[in-house]
Amino acid sequence: MPRTASSRKKAAVVAAAAAAVADPEEYSDNDEGAEDVSMMFSQQMPEMSQALPEAKDREKQHLDSLDPHVREKLLTTLSRLLLFKALAGETIDKTKVYNEAKAELTDSLTKKVTTAAFEEAKKRLRDVFGFELAMIPENQVQNLSKTYQNRYYVLNKVREDGTHSKIMHSVHTSSSVEKGLLMLVLALCYCRGETRQGHRWIDEDTLYRLLNSIDENIPEEPPAHSSGGKKGAGRSRTANASSVADDEDDDESGPYGTPDVDTAIERFLHMDYLIKEKVMAVGAAASDAGQIQYAMGPRSHLEVGRKQVICFCAEILGEEPDPTMLAELEESEDEEEEVGDDEEGEE
Repeated sequence: MPRTASSRKKAAVVAAAAAAVADPEEYSDNDEGAEDVSMMFSQQMPEMSQALPEAKDREKQHLDSLDPHVREKLLTTLSRLLLFKALAGETIDKTKVYNEAKAELTDSLTKKVTTAAFEEAKKRLRDVFGFELAMIPENQVQNLSKTYQNRYYVLNKVREDGTHSKIMHSVHTSSSVEKGLLMLVLALCYCRGETRQGHRWIDEDTLYRLLNSIDENIPEEPPAHSSGGKKGAGRSRTANASSVADDEDDDESGPYGTPDVDTAIERFLHMDYLIKEKVMAVGAAASDAGQIQYAMGPRSHLEVGRKQVICFCAEILGEEPDPTMLAELEESEDEEEEVGDDEEGEE
């Protein structure tokens, strides 16, 4: 079947984005250009977080009535846990984090103050560090499992020259290459994925094949899974993937080595930059391993956004963002808003 103009456009965008991320030195001959590449990660507005739950007046009163030392220890511990987990790239489960924060105060906390405590911790993160506590985007509520409904993410909302971002994100070469790989994977998901259940899914085989076409050092097939599948010819998850050179190294590979894609994808999944789903073919046997597929995760929607992925690809091409893709995105956002309004009306 011949490709449509839109399909050819998407393929060209993916190829150009991949080339720039795979070899930043070739894309830019100077440090200023390299900095421009990193700045592309934050030029467009990402998706908005849904509003965090508001504490009821009675719960606020319970928090304020606590012994001042108990109240301060609870809020300080909770704020630190949120900050440390954010800096470590860990997902934040509201219930688990609160239980950890109050572990030594159980006897003093006889009334519910969970939501009120998070409200105060949110203010501290914003006022002291410039970080914003967020939940999954409103447009993803219906498209994600309940696992994600209770998760929080800490976002950097300070707009400056990048100094503040360096406090929260690593600036080592290995981290830069990993961020580039993430943008590339997101571009492949969005531009080559198939729309289903509010996401654009790309199957694991296709993803690795495309990554291999960009860098032959990346395995062409995904690693073997615990189910005993034949993928990857039984290689381990880290085999055949060379590590990124350290910043101090000055070998022939240069500062931009081939990233360990297997490990990076696992990290992207752990941090909710990607989500994964196993799809079984109709009529498949129970012993069939199924097909693994990936899509943009909630953290990617909050920190990067679908529009940013489109503009990232266009900027590398030196062109204006594809109006067809922007129109598709705007149409999907309108549909998502209508669904949200209908549900609020039902309540």
